[in-house]
Amino acid sequence: MSKEEIQPEIKDIMEMISRYCAINKNNICFIGSFTGFGGKCEECGKEEDYIVDDKKSRIFAYGDKETLRIMLNELRDVIEEEADKEDWVNV
Repeated sequence: MSKEEIQPEIKDIMEMISRYCAINKNNICFIGSFTGFGGKCEECGKEEDYIVDDKKSRIFAYGDKETLRIMLNELRDVIEEEADKEDWVNV
């Protein structure tokens, strides 16, 4: 995907992450993900709410692989612990 196709707000987030890395001299690790929905179904050609829109979506990860794995495991545990009755999480 070219940068021109990315939603401007995602570009802003990417810029802020670059600044965060720079000010901390890259001595950091982070994981993040934004998924936007509302894309065109390839099979039927209709706009559908459940289709991931790549222009609104991005996955971010920075750091050494072992630390990122530890962070992902911790995130999984937090998600399990914090889910409400409807399995919605907001932490």
